[in-house]
Amino acid sequence: MLALYAQAPENAVVVSFDQMGPISLRPTAGSGWAPRKPPQRLRATFNRRRGVRYVLGAYDVHADRLRVRLRPRRRGAENLAFIIQVRGCYPERLRIYWIQDNLSANWTPEIRAYAAAHNIELVPTPT
Repeated sequence: MLALYAQAPENAVVVSFDQMGPISLRPTAGSGWAPRKPPQRLRATFNRRRGVRYVLGAYDVHADRLRVRLRPRRRGAENLAFIIQVRGCYPERLRIYWIQDNLSANWTPEIRAYAAAHNIELVPTPT
């Protein structure tokens, strides 16, 4: 893995993938043309009526490009959809070294099958 970070392999790209979340979509006060008055306070605990989101990020190490998507869940299906989106950003002839942690949602049979069929090598981070 360190060798992939140090130098890009020929005809390949190195992408580092990770998730973060849950991210609360919390209302925030903004500015406007309303008359001045004491600010409306938000309670310390609030209802998450619109739910939470997870951030999926893929960083192209050598091109210094970050791709980020918000997803409602952190399951294998969402991860696979994100991998498909990132795969579409590169020509099929380029091999992608996809570095990811050992979360079970990253290693589903569907993700492994897609990677094998579309010139992607899944690289686990050391535990």
